[in-house]
Amino acid sequence: MPRTMERSKETSIYWQRPYGWRAGSRNIEPDASAVDVIRYEQEAYCNDLDVPDFLLEELTHKQVSAREVVWVCRTRQHAKRYSSQDTGQPYQEDFGRNALILVTDHEAETGYLLLSDASRLDPVVLEQYARYRKAQQANVQKP
Repeated sequence: MPRTMERSKETSIYWQRPYGWRAGSRNIEPDASAVDVIRYEQEAYCNDLDVPDFLLEELTHKQVSAREVVWVCRTRQHAKRYSSQDTGQPYQEDFGRNALILVTDHEAETGYLLLSDASRLDPVVLEQYARYRKAQQANVQKP
């Protein structure tokens, strides 16, 4: 049985905030999956979203719906970058302790695609994902 993953700010894959800021509505196709959202962002907007295949496989295996993921920013000011007359002003979106950061968009006003509740994902996959992100951070920090 895998040990419960420790949550540290050092390399957390979790949101660790009670809310995030977003702009726009959740206009989502009824049958769309979380993986569909990621693929759409990659193909339609050419966003370089670094999400490992093993995590995509887990999201597919657990049939995670697009309604369970949402783009947010850390601040209202950052979310304003994504707002327009059509989407309206940014608003607060609340999250529980199991909100998982799936990807970031690497913009100056970073957007985070969160899975609102990762508790149903396999703990082994979550540990693998934490190691993956930790290795990425180590590579970025090397001189």
